Amino acid sequence: MLLTPTTALADAFFSIVERLWNGIAAEAQERRLYAPLTVAIGGRLQRLADRFASLVARLNAGKLRLPDPARPALPRPAAAAPRTRWAPDADSRLPGAFGWVQRLLPESAVWPATAVGLLLEQPEVADLMAAAPQAGRILRPLCHMLGIRPPPVLAVPPRPCVRETPPEPPASSEQELPPVDTREPLQPEPERTGLRPTIVRVGAGELWRYPTSVWPTREIAQKYDAKILVWPDERWPADDVPDT
Repeated sequence: MLLTPTTALADAFFSIVERLWNGIAAEAQERRLYAPLTVAIGGRLQRLADRFASLVARLNAGKLRLPDPARPALPRPAAAAPRTRWAPDADSRLPGAFGWVQRLLPESAVWPATAVGLLLEQPEVADLMAAAPQAGRILRPLCHMLGIRPPPVLAVPPRPCVRETPPEPPASSEQELPPVDTREPLQPEPERTGLRPTIVRVGAGELWRYPTSVWPTREIAQKYDAKILVWPDERWPADDVPDT
């Protein structure tokens, strides 16, 4: 059997996943990790490996169905009922933080993380992504588990924007007239003529509240500091000030 680039890439992927699982199983036993969590991690890695093997096999056999980039995804109706899951998600008990495998089992994730990072730099990965974009759905979750920033080759392709055109209004024989404004027009305010400003100084006689050293009583404050008219008076005639 001639070893194709995709087959060699699959063998490297399987060896990394196998090495990762062997290290996780040993370290989880040493750290006394929760047993159902360890089983869930193993199931997650097994599903990723099976999906990658199926993808490579269908690609080599020419049976892989590629998405049509010219055909945009149809928008989901707002009134559609959500899908009901008949079986619980197998990965629901796994953490979702970035690099959660390195946080739980740091010794087992060091070498696989480095190996996956070097594997993604190979040109065969770019060829695989060009031939089968579905591989990104397998490699991106593995990078998320190990705390690896996905390279640009694994970037999610932008989806075409689908805009719903509003329905055209029905054609009518009679032209609709704009609504008639029945409100009364606003009347202009009358002009203010002949008004003059008045300035009054309010002294301590009006502001007195309690005895102080200066104004011991209200009568003394009203006598010596009463309210006075500052303007107009004999010094500033009212005619010298313009209208406001």
